[in-house]
Amino acid sequence: TAPAQAQREVRDTVSSLRLDSVLSSGFSISRGKAAEYISAGKCELNYAPCVKGDKQTAEGDVITVRGLGKIQLDAVGGNTKKGRICVEITRFL
Repeated sequence: TAPAQAQREVRDTVSSLRLDSVLSSGFSISRGKAAEYISAGKCELNYAPCVKGDKQTAEGDVITVRGLGKIQLDAVGGNTKKGRICVEITRFL
């Protein structure tokens, strides 16, 4: 069996489940930076290349970014009082 990969839990809120938004929260980078990675073709959603930052993500999606790593959107929770969406993301180190 493969050794367990080191990972970190990230709990955060995002304004929407757009790819660029989830990406920026998972890797702690700005949304603009996330959008650059996506438009540069460095991003894969569920192992398929994705160049649209406005693509919707869902629970269980795996997002890979060349040069940054891999994250998985584990859980999509309820909304906060301010209307943001709670997410749980696993970041593989």
